[in-house]
Amino acid sequence: LRLVSGSDDGTVVEWDTVACKQVQLLGEHDGPVYSVSFHLTLPKVVSASADGTVRVWNVEPPPDDPDLAPPKQVVLEGHEGAVRSAVFCVSSGVDVIVSCG
Repeated sequence: LRLVSGSDDGTVVEWDTVACKQVQLLGEHDGPVYSVSFHLTLPKVVSASADGTVRVWNVEPPPDDPDLAPPKQVVLEGHEGAVRSAVFCVSSGVDVIVSCG
């Protein structure tokens, strides 16, 4: 079972709850992280931060060939201030990220 945490120091971390250890540091925002959420079916995590960004993190193990690796994160900008929450919504096979400030 996996868990993802977001912290006041801006880090987003994936944890293995069975082994009670950190799996990987996904990365950092430039401000506190207010919200993290897993996608229901894909190896993705979305996070929301005081830095005004929403980030989508790829949590799938990297392939042996680094050229085939998807981007580790995508940064979504556009909020005027802090983003308090972000979640994945899947409707009729379409993935949408909903966020609010």
